[in-house]
Amino acid sequence: MELEKWIPLAVALASAIVGFIIWLVQKNRERRDQIRQRKQALYESLLTAVTDLHLGNAAPLFVESQLAWLYASDSVLKLMNSLFVAIRDKRSNDELVALLGNLLLEMRRDIFDQTEISEEWLKEKYVAVAPPGDDVMKYIERRTPKLKQ
Repeated sequence: MELEKWIPLAVALASAIVGFIIWLVQKNRERRDQIRQRKQALYESLLTAVTDLHLGNAAPLFVESQLAWLYASDSVLKLMNSLFVAIRDKRSNDELVALLGNLLLEMRRDIFDQTEISEEWLKEKYVAVAPPGDDVMKYIERRTPKLKQ
């Protein structure tokens, strides 16, 4: 008879524990998704700033990179630093393109769990295209309202 009293209590307690665990898992997923969304917005702003590099203007990338300290992965931060060192030291365009490609790959890896883009692909096929600066800025101005929606 004693056991009959405890069964409903044990079931209620087990249900509460399972519900709490499910809630914790859901909150963790929501937190990870928020961080991923922040990283994606950060990386979008960094990519927009990269467009000025071919004009010899690293200032937008530098300004945007300061926000990276909040959400970017360690590997992205290290590659950004390497890119700034290369810009400061006036390294060759080929070196800058290689660093930029590696930076883009690390951003991609940070956002996505899997990617088919590899270091080998970057070395063999990645091409950095530098359209006229005015065209880039016109496009960014047109695109900016879409991003805010």
